[in-house]
Amino acid sequence: MNPLLDTSAIKEFLEGFPAQSRNLGKRYFASGAVRRTTCLKPGLQYSASVQGGELYDVLFLYDPVTDTWDVECTCPVTYDCKHAYAGMLALQTAANKFPGVPDSSKTGKASLLVLPNPAATARVKREEPQPPASPLATALTVALGRKLKRNESAYVMRVQRIHRDASQRGMNLGSLRELAPDLQEYGWQQIELWPKWPGDDLNFWLYCAWEMRRRNLAIPQFMLPVTDFSVIEPVIKTWERAKEIERWRGTLAHLSHLPEPNMEVLDFRLLILPQEVQVQWKNVAEEQFKNLKQSHLRTIHEGFESGTLSAVAEVASLWATIYKPYDLFTATNLVFSRPETIRILNRALRLPAIASRIVTPEGVPLGWPEEPLRYELQSAEDDAGDYHLRLLQADGKPPPPVLLTLKGQPTLYLTQHAVFRGPPSHDFARDVDLKLPAPVVESSQGVNFLQHLKIELPPRITQRMRTLALKVTLHCEVKPAYPGSNSESVYLRASLENETGESEICGASGWYAQVDPRKQYHKTFGPVREEVITVIDRSVQKQFPQRFQTLGGKWDYYSSSWKVKLTKSFPEHFLRWLETIPPEVEVLLDRSLATLRDAPLAGSVQLNVEEAGVDWFDLKVALNVTDTSLTPEELKLLLNARGGFVRLGKKGWRRLQFNLSQEEDERLARLGLDARDFTAEPQRLHALQLADEAASKFLPEEQAERIRRRVEEL
Repeated sequence: MNPLLDTSAIKEFLEGFPAQSRNLGKRYFASGAVRRTTCLKPGLQYSASVQGGELYDVLFLYDPVTDTWDVECTCPVTYDCKHAYAGMLALQTAANKFPGVPDSSKTGKASLLVLPNPAATARVKREEPQPPASPLATALTVALGRKLKRNESAYVMRVQRIHRDASQRGMNLGSLRELAPDLQEYGWQQIELWPKWPGDDLNFWLYCAWEMRRRNLAIPQFMLPVTDFSVIEPVIKTWERAKEIERWRGTLAHLSHLPEPNMEVLDFRLLILPQEVQVQWKNVAEEQFKNLKQSHLRTIHEGFESGTLSAVAEVASLWATIYKPYDLFTATNLVFSRPETIRILNRALRLPAIASRIVTPEGVPLGWPEEPLRYELQSAEDDAGDYHLRLLQADGKPPPPVLLTLKGQPTLYLTQHAVFRGPPSHDFARDVDLKLPAPVVESSQGVNFLQHLKIELPPRITQRMRTLALKVTLHCEVKPAYPGSNSESVYLRASLENETGESEICGASGWYAQVDPRKQYHKTFGPVREEVITVIDRSVQKQFPQRFQTLGGKWDYYSSSWKVKLTKSFPEHFLRWLETIPPEVEVLLDRSLATLRDAPLAGSVQLNVEEAGVDWFDLKVALNVTDTSLTPEELKLLLNARGGFVRLGKKGWRRLQFNLSQEEDERLARLGLDARDFTAEPQRLHALQLADEAASKFLPEEQAERIRRRVEEL
C-alpha cells in the first residue's frame, strides 16, 4: 500500500500544523518552492527539498502500525514548519509516481524522482516527546490508546501552561485565543468561565471547551474523547441561573430608584435688537423669557431626544431652524453681520406659524404692514446732474432704519418694530438717498440696474432707448459618445454672440463667455454719454439651461454639450419639446434629427388573403407608400411600429400614416380591423367575415370572387 494515497492520515497530519505554517506552506507549494521529492524507502520514508532562505531538506517517516506521520526539517524550526507542510503537499501530488510495495528495498535502492539529498537519508526516527503527567495528559493517552503525537503533545502542554497561569491571574481572551486561534476578539479582557476554580487541568479544559462551543469555535478533533460536558453541565447551568437572577435583581432595583419622568413644555422666541437677534426660551409655566445660552443647548436637545421635553406646536419649526446638532457651534445671539443670521431669519420670517414668536424689545410681535415699500427715482436735469433713488413707504414717508435685508420672493426689510415687503434690494446704503451720476444711469448698465429694481424708467431714458434682443442658436446632433463608440446620444448646444462680440455658451451653471484670443474686444470706460441707450433683452437667454433639463439633458464636460439619451420614446418627446422653443431661437438640426420634422409617409391599404384551413384565411396588409427607396424590411418595421417613429439608418426617422377616408375606416371597422393596429403579422379571419361587402374595397377582385364562391358553397 502507498501511504501517500491515504488521504485521511495525511489530512490529520497536516491539520496538526500551526495556522501560520499552514498558510505559508500553501504559498511555498503554489510558488514552486519544492524543488524535488524522493522515496527513500517505499511505504516508509520520503524526503523533499524546499527552497526558502536556503535549500532545506525535509524527512518524512510513516508508521504503518499507528497510521501516523512524523517529520523533521533541517531549518531552525525543525518540526511543524512551513517547509514540511509544503513538502507533504508535493509528495501527495506526486503519490502515483512512487511505488507502494517495498520492491526497491530488496535491492537496497531508493525510488527517486530526482537524486536524494544525502543529509535527508541519514535521518532516523526518534521518539515523540510527551507532555508532563497530569489528569488531562493521562486521560487523553488512555482515551486514544496510544502515545500523543507531537502536535497533540504541544496542545496539551499549552493547556497545562494556561492552567497554571490562570490559577494565579485568572482567564482572559488572550489565553482563550491560544486554545482557539479562530477567535476574532483580541485583548487581555478577563472572562469568567467557572463558578469556582476547577482544580486539575482536565476540569479546566472542560470549562474552556464549554466556552469554545458557546462561541462556535472549533475544538481539536483529538481532544473530543476527553471532552465530556456532562461532568460540568449541572454546575454551569446552576451558576448561569444564579447569574441571571442576580442580573434581573440589579435591573429591577435600578428601575425602582429612577425618578418619575416629568414632561416639560418649552417655548422659544426671537428678540429683535438693534445689532443682533437674541434667542430666548422659558418653561410654559414661567412668566418671563430668558436668554438661551450655550450650556442650555445640549440639555434641551437631550430632553427632546429622551422625550422628557417638548415644545409648543408653534415653535417646533423655530427650534429646528435654530439648532444645528451636527455643527460644532450653534449661535444663540445672532449678530446681523454673520451669514448664518441672514439664513436663519430668512427662513424664520417666512414661516407664518411662528410670526408671533419674533418680537420687539418690548415683547410685542413684529408688525407686517400690508403696503409694500417702493422706490422713488428723481431724474437728473442734465448730464451734469445726478439721479436720486430713495426707498419709501406707500404714503411717501421714509421707512424706519432697516436692520437687515433678506432676499427672496418678496424681499423682506427688517426694522426694529416691523417687517416690510418690498422690491429687490440694491445692496447699497439704505438710510440715505442713493445718488448716481446721470451718465451712469443713462447707460445700458444703468437701465439694467433700474429694471432689476422694478423701477419705472423716466422719459429722459425711454426716449433714447433701443432694445436689442440677443439671438440664441440651438445646435442639435446625433453622434457617438466618443470616437469609435457603438452607442449614440443626442447632443444639444445653445450659443449666442453678445453685445461685445463675445461668444457665449450655456453650460451646467448657466451662460459663460468663450473668449477667442484672435479677436480684440474694445470696451469704453468713463462717463461717456450714450446718445442711444442700447438695452440687451436676455429674456430668451434666461430660459436656458432649464429647457435642456426638461428634456432630460445632462451636461457633458467631454463634449461641452448637453447630452440626452437616445431612447425609443425620444422622437415624440423631442418633437413636443421643440414646439415649446420660442420662435426667436434658431434651431439647427443635423440631417438625422431633421427627418423628425418631415411629413409622415403616406400609405394606402390593400389586403391579401391566403387559405389557412377549411373556410379560414390569413389576412395580410399589402402596403403601398410614396417613398420607393424603402426596402421590404424597412416597410415591415414601419408597419409594426403602428404609426410610431422608426430609425432607418442613414435615412433617419420615418413614420407611417394611412390615407383612409371615413368610409374606408368604417369598412375596416365592419371587418373588426383598425388601421392603427396593422402589423406585418397576418390576422386570421373566417370566410363569412371576408364575404362582407366591406372587404371587397381592399381585396383584389380575384380573391374577393374566390371568397364569395366559397361562402356560397357553405
